[in-house]
Amino acid sequence: MTTREEIREEIERILDELLFSPGESDDGYTYNLTGCITNLLNYLHSQGVVIKVDRELPIITDIGWGVSAKKEQVKMLEAGYVAVEPLIIEG
Repeated sequence: MTTREEIREEIERILDELLFSPGESDDGYTYNLTGCITNLLNYLHSQGVVIKVDRELPIITDIGWGVSAKKEQVKMLEAGYVAVEPLIIEG
């Protein structure tokens, strides 16, 4: 089973367990959306899920003679460089 499949199964479990839990309402269920979202975000964070963000490439300052900083930044993009932030910022 791949990591993506494992995460999908855990999301389904969290939704089944928390979103539609038996309780007091017209249809016999309590909808715990806040708790469900909190648990989903915490689980995804624990699995290393990050958010891809748009931002400037790092400035390249230490380049040898005849090397273009812009060319080096293009090489970073070709190599798969992306900027990410954690799903949950702690602090």
